[in-house]
Amino acid sequence: MFSIFFSDYARFLHPNYVFKIISQTIKQPFRFIDFHLITSKDLIFGDKKMISKIKRAIVVLFLLGNFSLTFAAPPEVTRFTLNNGIPVVSLYVEGSTDVVIFSYLPLGLAADGKAKTQWSHLIEHLTLRTTGPIDFKTSSAETMADNMRLEFIGNTDNWMQGLEQHAKWLSGLPFSEKSLAEELPNALSEIDITEARLATHKWASAAWNQAFRHGETAISMRDDVRSAQLSELQEYRDLHLVQADRVLLCVIGGVKAETLQPIMEEQLGVINLTAKTLPPATATSKTVKDQTATWDINVTHYMETYAIPDPEDKDYPALYIANALLNLVLMQDTELKELIGFVFCSVDLVTPEQTYLQISASLKPGTDTENVKQRISLLVDRLKQQENNAQVVMMTPSLSMQFSSPLDIEMMKQQKPAGVSETMMLANIGLWWGMLEYQYGETLPQLASAFAKVSAADVADVVNRYLTEEARMTLVLAPRDTFLNEFGAVNEIEIKQPEPPPAEPMPEASEADIAKAKEILAAAVDAHGGLEKLQAVKNIVMEGHATANSPAGPQIEGTSYYVYPDKFRQDLKMPQGETVYVFDGTSGFVLMPMAVQPIPPQMADTFKDAVFREPLWLLTNLSQNDIPIQYAGTEDVQGKPASILLIPQPSGEMMKLFVSEDTHYIVKIAYPDSSQGITVNRETLLSDYRDVDSVKVAYHAVQNIEGQLFSESRVTRITLNAELEESLFQEPK
Repeated sequence: MFSIFFSDYARFLHPNYVFKIISQTIKQPFRFIDFHLITSKDLIFGDKKMISKIKRAIVVLFLLGNFSLTFAAPPEVTRFTLNNGIPVVSLYVEGSTDVVIFSYLPLGLAADGKAKTQWSHLIEHLTLRTTGPIDFKTSSAETMADNMRLEFIGNTDNWMQGLEQHAKWLSGLPFSEKSLAEELPNALSEIDITEARLATHKWASAAWNQAFRHGETAISMRDDVRSAQLSELQEYRDLHLVQADRVLLCVIGGVKAETLQPIMEEQLGVINLTAKTLPPATATSKTVKDQTATWDINVTHYMETYAIPDPEDKDYPALYIANALLNLVLMQDTELKELIGFVFCSVDLVTPEQTYLQISASLKPGTDTENVKQRISLLVDRLKQQENNAQVVMMTPSLSMQFSSPLDIEMMKQQKPAGVSETMMLANIGLWWGMLEYQYGETLPQLASAFAKVSAADVADVVNRYLTEEARMTLVLAPRDTFLNEFGAVNEIEIKQPEPPPAEPMPEASEADIAKAKEILAAAVDAHGGLEKLQAVKNIVMEGHATANSPAGPQIEGTSYYVYPDKFRQDLKMPQGETVYVFDGTSGFVLMPMAVQPIPPQMADTFKDAVFREPLWLLTNLSQNDIPIQYAGTEDVQGKPASILLIPQPSGEMMKLFVSEDTHYIVKIAYPDSSQGITVNRETLLSDYRDVDSVKVAYHAVQNIEGQLFSESRVTRITLNAELEESLFQEPK
């Protein structure tokens, strides 16, 4: 069935899969709110602002989500430079009445000066206030580790007002004592809320800066901004916020570039940019690899960092994918979840001196930091073995095309769920693409091409060379008042490398159970057309479309080819382009627009099992071959009773076949799916059976993971015993 293969692929694209992990980790539901932009602040603050977007803390995960996919008809991208050197990226969306404007600036939490912890964050608040009280319906901002972003959310009637606001924000208008008095509590309140939810990662990057770049061991997240004077903050802003060659504006919406450019030239092209720098590192002694520090936040936080090359380096694409893969591994690991509040990995810890891959985890009260450190080390080490990186081949198509062009708002609107506004969708497209332009600039096309060529072996290679114990730097941040309690004696523990879960053995069955299973099987064979008709099916061609259960779709069109006994091909026309999967029974490859990747050998069992589960051939195989089956009771499927048959798959994993007691059609297939040591329960619900050449075939399928809707697919056309060229299953020369 079409959806069976689609869902295996969609797991690596589907943002709900990511958000589910995040929500489970922080014990908060992830909700899309119709305000304007969606942000990690939603995860952190609940209803407080609802105004930015998926934050850089988890933005790397979007390479697996459809907000990072590139659609067939994306916004029209135009780049131009104002007379003062400010680069502008225009994303014109025909017919849109929305206009969202972003300014990206270099001042961030990982580059603040010594004893000036989160001054950049307070300056973000004060900068917005230079144009009056903040209207969160139209204005927003966020400060991350390596940049600050200012935002105006408007429409085709007031976009020039938005440009005027950005011009004022970037022009260095004076701060006021009134604004400082009002915004300081707002900035500090964000710490209070994140502290309660163990979501302290943003502040940890600020503390890491103080520890490693400035040699601080007692870090004052609150007191450093409380003691800041208005004149000092204004001078700091003037010195570091707006720098020549480090400013970017991105405008998305219904205004064409030729209309934008002269107005932007008039409003922003007159801003005087000078060659400025970020605050330099002040630590004078040799950096200690493993550090501990106290901070005035009541959460213990663990970070480890690895120096990696800049994006221009040939190793960066593989490191980027390693980072994405590691993110999934860390966030899914059940043992780590017991120890921490939330964990993420990113390559966004960028200082004036170096780029770092970071792993950042907040600890649950009473957790031994050494246990967390060793568990993370174990999971990192797994990626040093090529056979553990099978998902790479599934990630590279999305990543490659995500860096090629932005999404198409019209495609997203077709799948728009309730509670998600079109403004929100458009703004997230602009945010994501603007961030890529700001981070990577002219390197974007080269990275898009390079991602397509990264293999599992490449990932293992860079992990072995860069993510080593010798290169690892660690930081433990302990609450100031409980430091001695948090860092008492460290107990030696032993953590063993996890082995893949063994296949569930076939349980003992009585003769009655075996006989009943054969009786149910015979009825199912007859219901689907009879053994003679089923045996006559030598190949199946299915055309259809599938939709992931996610905030924006995506809808994927595809054609699947099954050739008896074990060949398979699937052509997927996804929003970001076409991808082809081919399996010849023993090996296979993935054909992408920019590269051909072999399917890792360890994924062969996955493909063999999936072909085995194709309903028509499954019934034929079970009838003709000596495959053990047994009856395992009944269960309601969609409100009607179905008999359950236990069946071993080629891999040895057990599957359950649910046969309707009424129609004797196959109505559900359930099986375990293991990946990176994590096992989830999948099930496919089949319905809408129709006659195709006297054989009954399901035209509708719903895929669930752990009981939650994951994807839905519908077949539009089925051809049995088509004339197929052998070249369909051969790798192109």
